[in-house]
Amino acid sequence: MNQPKHHLKSLPLSPGEVLDTSDPGDDMQRRLRYQSAYGVVLISAAVRQQKPYIALWCENHEDLLGEREDSLYDGYQIKTQKPERGAWQMLDDDLKKSIKRFVELDQKFPGKIHNFFFVSNANFSDSVSEKQVGRSPIHFLQEVQAKSSASDIPSAFQDTFDKLCKHCSCSADQLLQTLHKLYLVKGPSLDAYEAEIVQDHLSTLPDCEGQSVDVLKHICKNLIARIFEASSLMVDDPSRHWACVNGADVYKPELKAKRVSVESVRLSIREKLTSPFRLVPVSDTVHLGHTQQNVSVLEQKMRRGGIFEHFDTMQNRMLSAERHLLELVNRNPHQGNRTINHVSQVVQGVCSDADLEAGPERQDTYGFVKLREVHRRLREIATSRPDKVDHQEYECLMGIVGMLTNECKVWWSTKFYLETDV
Repeated sequence: MNQPKHHLKSLPLSPGEVLDTSDPGDDMQRRLRYQSAYGVVLISAAVRQQKPYIALWCENHEDLLGEREDSLYDGYQIKTQKPERGAWQMLDDDLKKSIKRFVELDQKFPGKIHNFFFVSNANFSDSVSEKQVGRSPIHFLQEVQAKSSASDIPSAFQDTFDKLCKHCSCSADQLLQTLHKLYLVKGPSLDAYEAEIVQDHLSTLPDCEGQSVDVLKHICKNLIARIFEASSLMVDDPSRHWACVNGADVYKPELKAKRVSVESVRLSIREKLTSPFRLVPVSDTVHLGHTQQNVSVLEQKMRRGGIFEHFDTMQNRMLSAERHLLELVNRNPHQGNRTINHVSQVVQGVCSDADLEAGPERQDTYGFVKLREVHRRLREIATSRPDKVDHQEYECLMGIVGMLTNECKVWWSTKFYLETDV
């Protein structure tokens, strides 16, 4: 029998079907994330060289500190406000508190602060009415910054100045000095700040031009997470367990964890956008576990190529590389075999290309010139293009050269009959 419709509506719902609008926790998280997101705005401007910053300090003295190229700092306070509260007034609590922080920072580090910025998603009052103009942040700062002495501030703005001075517990000159450095910034909207950062900031970076929205969203989320992490007290630097907490030890991992350099962000973006070239997997690659038995092959080839003086080094690297590659496979068989396949192909390609430099027709110098060219190319790859060889070190790459020599895929002279083949 069917239940009446009014009875169905009275059935209790599941918690997963009802949005709880009474808990402010999620809104608080969104506002905290906004602060980290604004850090991405500043970093993006620095990457474009539109801000003179070399690094951003997160939750260290200020919400954000921009470390400038001239060794000075810019301080940022980021405050969000609901639209229904209206535009900012000069004596609003959060704005007064921010100015007090700016005054204290200016006094704590004299001569080190270049500018202060108050950033918000909300507008700033620009009323010119007789009753409101004195509390308009835009008109107040315009008038105050035009004066060199507090006594010259017009009467319409004097009451606001005096109340600020009392709130900041500072002298009129100290407040005036700080206000001369203060600028107001309208930040992204609170409801769509990530989309605005992707569209207006990340998409204009040199390495990001032409990238898809999905790729830029991924980069945006990673950068916000990085700023958020630097804003916390989380430290993963192992030095935290040996750095001194007293005395003259200048290595402070907790402090360094709060610094995000512009260059590191630039490199991080570039790495995320770069897909290293990978060779198609082949079945005929180096074989692990038999290198020790084939050392005589390596010896014969290097002796015939006139490079036997390098045999001991090559042999040691070959055996060490085999052990290292076996460890990779034991740790993660799929990824380990994938790395071995790809890297051995890259190394073999380098050896083949080195033939062009060595010139097989020049028998007296062929082995030495080829070995030198292989050394040069592999060292360059390991140093400047580590992603091309799955970040394997130069010594490992040279060890693979020895393994390929043992398996008769690389020669250091014209081919000849090996003693084991006779």
